[in-house]
Amino acid sequence: MTRSHMGLLCLLLSLLNIATSQDDATIMQTLRLSLKLTSHGNWSKSNPCEWDHVQCDGSNRVTKIQFTQNGIQGTLHPDIGKLTELSHLSGLKHLQTLNLHDNLFDLAPTNLFYGMNSLQEVNIDNNPFPAWEIPETVKELKSLKNLSLINCNVTGSIPDFFSSETLPSLASLKLSRNNLHGVLPLSLAGSSLQQLYLNGQKLNGSISVLQNMTSLVEIDLQGNEFSGPIPDLSGLKHLQTLNLQDNLFNSNPETLFSKMNSLQEMYLDNNPFPSWGIPETVKEATSLKNLSLANCSLTGLIPDFFRSETLPRLVSLRLSRNNLYGGLPESLGRSSLEQLYLDWQHLNGSISVLQSMTSLVEFNIRDNFFSGFIPDLSGLQSLKLFDVRDNYLTGLVPPSLTALKNLTVVNLSNNYIQGPMPLFQNSVKVDAISGRFCQETPGTPCDPQVQILISIAESFGFPLKLAKG
Repeated sequence: MTRSHMGLLCLLLSLLNIATSQDDATIMQTLRLSLKLTSHGNWSKSNPCEWDHVQCDGSNRVTKIQFTQNGIQGTLHPDIGKLTELSHLSGLKHLQTLNLHDNLFDLAPTNLFYGMNSLQEVNIDNNPFPAWEIPETVKELKSLKNLSLINCNVTGSIPDFFSSETLPSLASLKLSRNNLHGVLPLSLAGSSLQQLYLNGQKLNGSISVLQNMTSLVEIDLQGNEFSGPIPDLSGLKHLQTLNLQDNLFNSNPETLFSKMNSLQEMYLDNNPFPSWGIPETVKEATSLKNLSLANCSLTGLIPDFFRSETLPRLVSLRLSRNNLYGGLPESLGRSSLEQLYLDWQHLNGSISVLQSMTSLVEFNIRDNFFSGFIPDLSGLQSLKLFDVRDNYLTGLVPPSLTALKNLTVVNLSNNYIQGPMPLFQNSVKVDAISGRFCQETPGTPCDPQVQILISIAESFGFPLKLAKG
């Protein structure tokens, strides 16, 4: 390498060091503002390497921060993760918020939280740590209110110290999308938790401990291997969200929904229950907004209480992939539903009630036995999804459907719908295969002779026998 090349390399390395040290300086200024450092030496200079209790290496990269002031408070800003040469951080005795989420930390020290006795909020979500367990030092955080360790490779079992005696202020525990296994510790029964998020793990066993956690507002246990019966949760007067989908529960209590006046969201999808019907106690959940019971062995009729007078806030009803039969109850026409999913069932009869469901945004009844014609949909101006594939619908596609301005997806395939192929706006994704349309080109009218036959069929109410013929 020539002397000129060596000089150029040295210059580039010098510029790189300047750039990274300048980054450190910006981050340190952010850190200074996020913490209340009223008398922490002199942190006023532009170069943090000249600050008291801060050490740097020969490239002016910050390597050590020693907080000595007893009254330090505030938030440890997540940008501290960008101090890539930092190897030592101590003296945060009065730190109240530790917020290091969405960084690239690749090490969780065994003494994490040690000496941080004033911590109230901890969020270190979404960091690529190697496998680590929830440390025993959490027990020292007597003021802790919120602990969030989502998607940061936590493994092992949930420790048995999340009780009110050990952590009296803890209200929120979020450990989602990790590699935890084992059962729920019994100490949870003695906690004051309001939020419990354990979804996306390998946890198993019973969840009976929940019935004694009477402060709970939100529960998310989706995507685990919990099994056995769902316990009686009628004592959880404040419960708003219950997500138990994608588990192995095998029975429901008779009191399901009973006394759950605060319940807003319920998800029980994809559990191997024995056959059961939608219980009358749903009517007691008067705050219910979202009810999802897909693929969980439901049978029987759709009850006649999904109306605004009974469930005034209900906007989403998902009952897909069950064994429901019978027709659509007329009370649906007096609902405020925005999403109605009834696909893959044994339902039949008319869908005329649809014309009164003016709040609908998504409607899916594919793979059923519905018959009759599509009603006037001019009142459904918010409708985006209309999926009636694989039924026995007849008649013409009403102009009110093609005129809907917010429509994005229409699936009419495998029915007995007649007349001209409907012409939708270019923005609409249309599936209309295997219909009985008189023309293959959308918007092209039928031949006069065919039109006469359609008029005759219409005079008889578009009977299915004629459509099949």
